[in-house]
Amino acid sequence: MEFRASAGEIERIDRALARIRYKELQLLRELAYQREELNALHIVRKLATSTLAPIHRLPNEVLGEIFLCGTEGPWDDDECDAFVGLVSLVSKRWYQVAIGTPAIWKRINLASVDLTILRMRLERSKDLSIDIYAEWGINASPQYIHEAMTLLCSCMHRWGSLAFRFVGITPFRDFLDVARRCQGAAPRLHTLSIMMDRYAQRLEHPAVPLNMTMPVIRHLQLDGVQIEWNGLTSPTSKNCTSLTNGTSSWIEQHTLAYQDLKN
Repeated sequence: MEFRASAGEIERIDRALARIRYKELQLLRELAYQREELNALHIVRKLATSTLAPIHRLPNEVLGEIFLCGTEGPWDDDECDAFVGLVSLVSKRWYQVAIGTPAIWKRINLASVDLTILRMRLERSKDLSIDIYAEWGINASPQYIHEAMTLLCSCMHRWGSLAFRFVGITPFRDFLDVARRCQGAAPRLHTLSIMMDRYAQRLEHPAVPLNMTMPVIRHLQLDGVQIEWNGLTSPTSKNCTSLTNGTSSWIEQHTLAYQDLKN
């Protein structure tokens, strides 16, 4: 028996197919929506569960002490430098605790922060003593060195420790341009370290002017640099308990100058 469909029957079949495709599209959209809802609920549940962790029940003071422990470490530890910024992003409460704990902002590695972060750390550390470290090589920006040192010289009264490492003579000269104009009192400075790499030492014998008073200085570490003791008064030098110099040919010179200041 030969099957023959009329034009009307084909039209009805097409309409049925269209209805099924439309329903299929609706079901797919609903399925996609339900999947989004499912993923969102999983995220919400994970966040809700995390609030039950014991650390969220700690007092703010204890949490601040934990944050402080995370900032203690070697100066060249990049993770330690980034720790404060990371914990500040965990939650609103952690951010508020971090902002309310000035001690975690006083460590400043100039080689790993830009001027905006430098200003932020100086502001958030309130009036606490600050610990400054910088290791500048030949690729260091002269403009950044100048602006960073100028900014730090404006808060000399807050210096607690200064440690500078120079790879190449160029960044050292950029540093000196500002250091020569940095004058005043550093009443909290207890540690000063300035080191130059061996190759740069062979090029010239750099000298660092100390046009400041440092009444509580305890430790001086010099390697490859000479010091012009312009502002180092006798009471300051008497408080110093250690003087080390990594360049053997200059040890005697610095030791004699140091002894003269103590007498």
